[in-house]
Amino acid sequence: MLSQSRRLLFLLSSALLVGCSGGGQLGANISGKVTYRGTPLPAGLMAFHSKDAGIYTCAIKSDGTYAAADLPTGELRVTIETESLKPTTMPTYGAGQGGPGGKGGSQLSPVPESASGAGKQSYVKIPARYADPKKSPLTVTLAKGSQSQDFELTD
Repeated sequence: MLSQSRRLLFLLSSALLVGCSGGGQLGANISGKVTYRGTPLPAGLMAFHSKDAGIYTCAIKSDGTYAAADLPTGELRVTIETESLKPTTMPTYGAGQGGPGGKGGSQLSPVPESASGAGKQSYVKIPARYADPKKSPLTVTLAKGSQSQDFELTD
């Protein structure tokens, strides 16, 4: 679990540092749409794995589209993960009982309604194989220049 968390942190950090770019010198650009069960995937992180040139990441937008620039040419394994978007529940510290013994102290304020739905609409659970570079069935062969490729995820 820890190594998977570190890998996810690395992928997310890479996405923040270079966006959907690999440094501007490789020359393949790709865009398209990701769907799951025929519906656009509203969020996620895509990674393009090259045997020789590393990993390149980009985010999936709310309409299911993605775009990545300056990728290496050749065959790339594609992974897609959404688990980092999974909403977490807020703990109920003390269950409103106040201080020790249920007397005194203060109660926690309720979570504002505007914050309670954060992330719930963008998270969609997809099969775990799509996030694993060794198990993902997704590949793409890129040539120099721009190309389009849609990815349909199934159960």
